[in-house]
Amino acid sequence: MSILGMSRADRNRWASARTVADVGELMALWLEGWIGSRPGYTARYGPGQETTHLVPVLAAMCRSGWITTQSQPGSAGTGKDGRRWEQRAAVEVAVTDPSLLRRLTRAAHGAGMLVRLADTDQPVVVTTRAGEPITAFGGRMGRADLAA
Repeated sequence: MSILGMSRADRNRWASARTVADVGELMALWLEGWIGSRPGYTARYGPGQETTHLVPVLAAMCRSGWITTQSQPGSAGTGKDGRRWEQRAAVEVAVTDPSLLRRLTRAAHGAGMLVRLADTDQPVVVTTRAGEPITAFGGRMGRADLAA
């Protein structure tokens, strides 16, 4: 993932992160609009408009030890192209604390959620258009993604 296009200030902030807590705080600040860019996302763009109502929860998650890397609310309907769009509510997170991961996994399963751990290469399709996959979350992260 590239940090090209980021302002120098944003690049320096991200480069200064040394801990998971540091990265979580920076991601929360990006979600809240205090930082203009984040690695792995289009430079100088914040979260999508559809995510605005989720920002307080996503930022709190990032400050609690699990870092959101992607998210989207659920929706279904006819798109501008006249085709049926279906979008599953989804969140992708990075968790480094094994105890927290176990608790989160148990809670998500208990709530009837689908949980996919990064021990698989198979992502989960979360958005379809006319029944065809459009967006997927998950799958194994490569070294370059983890480094970014």
